[in-house]
Amino acid sequence: MSMSSISKALFYSSRDRVLFLLRSDEYYSRTTGPAMLILSFENELEVEDEEGNKYLSHSYLVPPGVPVSIKTNYTKVALCFLKFSGSDFKKLMPHMNRGINYNSRYSIYSGVKLETKLIEALQDVWVKRYEANTVYSLLAQWISTFDSMHDKTIDYSVEPRVLRVIDMILDNSSENVPVSALAKEVGLKPSRLSSLFKQTTGASIRSFRLWERFFSAVRYGESGMSLTEASAAAGFADYGQCFRVYKSLGGTQPRNVKKITEVKVL
Repeated sequence: MSMSSISKALFYSSRDRVLFLLRSDEYYSRTTGPAMLILSFENELEVEDEEGNKYLSHSYLVPPGVPVSIKTNYTKVALCFLKFSGSDFKKLMPHMNRGINYNSRYSIYSGVKLETKLIEALQDVWVKRYEANTVYSLLAQWISTFDSMHDKTIDYSVEPRVLRVIDMILDNSSENVPVSALAKEVGLKPSRLSSLFKQTTGASIRSFRLWERFFSAVRYGESGMSLTEASAAAGFADYGQCFRVYKSLGGTQPRNVKKITEVKVL
């Protein structure tokens, strides 16, 4: 395997989770996005709260929808976008060493247990360029390990009607299925569904649909479509809307990323 192939970023995409391994810029900054675990393979990452207090850690857990800026200093990082249902986040949060009041509205968490083992395994993925099914098995095993460490008296289940709506959106993410139609399918009023969805997942139905459309666009792009074609196939009004969602997730210029990223789809 050539050094040039190893230096390429890796983007693993599936219906449940997304893993992005890359050499970062000076900062990773997002305005929104799914729940995410970020880990550094090299130097510690720095977070500064609104009062100017600075925190250093090799890992941070960011809740869904929370904007954050992390000083990554050009290190190699793994961005693990977790299950949209919120179940992964619930299983990981008790195993973070510290809660940080990032600002008056949001908290994030640092120092995941088993951090060293996770980083070593992700470094192995970076070097060996595993196929998608191997990586998704690893992700599932890690989440299962954290789940087994839980206090079994706590219920980490997810509201089944929300899970049903998530499945319907994933099955039809390119279509603008009205909230009223989704609500009817699960026997709820639209306002109640919107509230329950946000309460369960931490994100609105609209945000979730846009995030899934972006990840779908990546998968379409891997099939050989141009960025414009992939954006349309994923359900975006145009390439500009896709780009805005990508930027909100912390991305840079997609045309540049496509050249330096290896995409593996399950």
